[in-house]
Amino acid sequence: MRSRLLSLGAPLLAVALTQLTGPVGAATQPITPSAVMTHIQYLAADELKGRGNGSAGLEQAAEYIAQQFATAGLLPAGD
Repeated sequence: MRSRLLSLGAPLLAVALTQLTGPVGAATQPITPSAVMTHIQYLAADELKGRGNGSAGLEQAAEYIAQQFATAGLLPAGD
């Protein structure tokens, strides 16, 4: 279980950073441990069934992260 949570480090960091809005140096909402834990619990949930390539769980995780990015005002870039 611990290794599963640790393997989510980069994606969770990206999700957590979506809470940072506004220009550099502007006041931002704090990132709370409970907010980060909420993201971890969702992305590590058994309902996502391991998030294997081509799986419905992977699609659900991608949609969740995309929704978090959109909420933070991030726009898609590249292809």
